[in-house]
Amino acid sequence: MASALSGSEKKDNFQKLSRLLIDGGTKSLRNYFSLFYLSTTLTTFLNLHISTLTGLKGKVLKPHQWDILFPQSGPPTTAEDYDITLLTCLLRNICGLAPPASTASWDKLPPAYDQTEVAQVVRLRHYRNDLYAHIKTTEVETADFNQYWADISAALLSLGGISQVEVDDLYVADLGEISYGKLLKEWWKQDIDIAEKIEVRPILELQPSWTLGLCYSPVYRKMALRLSLA
Repeated sequence: MASALSGSEKKDNFQKLSRLLIDGGTKSLRNYFSLFYLSTTLTTFLNLHISTLTGLKGKVLKPHQWDILFPQSGPPTTAEDYDITLLTCLLRNICGLAPPASTASWDKLPPAYDQTEVAQVVRLRHYRNDLYAHIKTTEVETADFNQYWADISAALLSLGGISQVEVDDLYVADLGEISYGKLLKEWWKQDIDIAEKIEVRPILELQPSWTLGLCYSPVYRKMALRLSLA
């Protein structure tokens, strides 16, 4: 019997998809976000939207995220410190973007024909949610892996910041020791914490200790896939 700790193609699939989403997704979203303040500095851009951001403070933006955006001391803010959750929040709230026209929703997976940049932003978050469902075993079937890889890669290339060469190199790369499953869980948990504050507290109060068991339940998955950052 194979050890649960031993490597396998399915585990490699999970690891590579996680790296593609977390490393590639962060870089692509930073690149896309940077297009909205090309004519000014990031600090100036954020200050232009200080009223909107203040309205999100404490409800959507956590204290540590606020400190990243508006540091009280030291060097000015830089998008290099922004993770996917924060970048997605900023794109949805201060960049003048509307949900994809194909769904009129930030929380529904856009149809395949919708290849707009805003649809790709939604796809990255949707596929993160899907991939999180595999975190208990850290395995992804090869057929699912190939479909995820094609869709996620297309989203990254559309948003920029990632080249086809980088995608191809990761596809054949030897895997490192970083626990991307842990990073994926933290990324997910940040969204759950936000949702608890703004729209689904009654459901989340059923599991105050953040147990993985409920995270895998069909009811929780259905709820989680429609969570909103704002």
